[in-house]
Amino acid sequence: MVNVVGLEVPLLWASILIPIVVAVIVLFVRGAKATTTLSSSSLAVSAVLLVLAYLEALRRHAIVYDPLYARVPGLGELSLFMDSYGFMVAFSSAAVSAIVAAYSYWYMAHRFEEMGLGEDAWSLYHSLLLLFAAGLIGVGLASNAILFYVFLELTLIPSFLLIALYGYGERVRIALLYLVWTHVGSTLYLLGVLLAGYHAGADGFNVFTVDEGLRSGTWEYLTPRYIVEVALPMIIIGMGIKMALFGLHVWLPYAHAEAPTPLSALLSPNLIGVGAYGILRFAAQTAPHIFAGYMPLLLTWALITMVYGGLVALAQDDVKRFLAYSSVSQMGYLMLGLASATTLGYLGAMLHYVAHAFGKAALFMMAGVLIVAVHTRSMSKMGGLARIMPLTAAAALIGFLHLMGIPPTIGIWSKYFILRGFTEVIPSTMFTIAAIAVIVGTTLTAVYSLVSFRKIFLGPLPGAKPSHGHHHDGAGYEKEPLGMAILTLLVALVGIACFFALPWLDAVTPSW
Repeated sequence: MVNVVGLEVPLLWASILIPIVVAVIVLFVRGAKATTTLSSSSLAVSAVLLVLAYLEALRRHAIVYDPLYARVPGLGELSLFMDSYGFMVAFSSAAVSAIVAAYSYWYMAHRFEEMGLGEDAWSLYHSLLLLFAAGLIGVGLASNAILFYVFLELTLIPSFLLIALYGYGERVRIALLYLVWTHVGSTLYLLGVLLAGYHAGADGFNVFTVDEGLRSGTWEYLTPRYIVEVALPMIIIGMGIKMALFGLHVWLPYAHAEAPTPLSALLSPNLIGVGAYGILRFAAQTAPHIFAGYMPLLLTWALITMVYGGLVALAQDDVKRFLAYSSVSQMGYLMLGLASATTLGYLGAMLHYVAHAFGKAALFMMAGVLIVAVHTRSMSKMGGLARIMPLTAAAALIGFLHLMGIPPTIGIWSKYFILRGFTEVIPSTMFTIAAIAVIVGTTLTAVYSLVSFRKIFLGPLPGAKPSHGHHHDGAGYEKEPLGMAILTLLVALVGIACFFALPWLDAVTPSW
């Protein structure tokens, strides 16, 4: 059993509140450099604070909680805590957000120029981005189902406005589509946790309390079973909408393809992945035995999602829609890990969250480099770009390796633990189906990854070539978007570093 220790300094709340405070300050700051520096540095500080908190957890071999917490009648304890699962979500969100905020300096300058917006646009843009990132960090640390919902909603409004204000195509209509679908998902989740948590006593909404530590099976023991069997499907479907699982995915290709690319780099890997984390905390942890009964259904859903997303991704020519559909396929992996209903499977799912967070962020940032430099999103109009975009090509290759699960990326560990999770499941047919799912999913991922890489970076250079200023001169490419390419490569390399951090990620992993 993992111990529970309180932090002496409120590092967890600070990691959330610093971006929120800076989001207000940045509204009164003008200029691209100043706002970008404030935004990126504050998120980097949040990432460092989360690492410090996790180092304390490792030192004490304990789950840590923030010293600032409160008890609210009817809601239970509102506190923040960190175990390995929460750290993976919160740190990935903070680290990717910090790099994306810096990357925005180049990309959004290009986008603002296209839209005819001036220097004033930077303040609102970074304010919204900071609020969105703060919500993502909070989701990973919330101990209470209602607090989780509040942070989830904190991600919704800023991301809606970012799409509506700075997106592409019919951005207002697509932003409304995104808002409606994801809010329906949040509402279903909220109704489910209210239904189950209300009947479970004073701390019925908590998966962790300062006095008891990690709480598992709460709803199974304290809430009537017939109520839990109604509530859990609502939570799973609600979070399934967030994850864009098959049948609930129709909003994702539009929103992620037409969002401003820095936001896409956060939406696709980080935001949709928190749906899996929500299922882990407020379905698998609160009612583990009932949740395990859904294994055949969830396993089938995961397999269909993996195959469908991969096949449709193969058919795409638009690079951002291709990446959006590949995200649908990758969410199948997360659901596959959850479907095992085992500690190893859960660890595999969260490790895949990390792999997808850094790998897919690198790929969407790659798409941004292409949009700025090549002036097209059509992969059929690209080719041979590795010769004049070596850093971007390297980042893209590493990003695809993350998705495929090729060493030394953390994706290899995620698939290993997902399969290991199914070896603990008694029905051998479940392991066989899971193994087939991983083989099929990995094959599809490899095919669409390698095919798209070949289309974009290999072969002869087509008519569309990178430009420097107004000159279509490939040799001048590196001078203009070099910063974008370096940051794209950086986010991919951070994901590789996680491969070597596995022993530490596994050290404070709870089981129930």
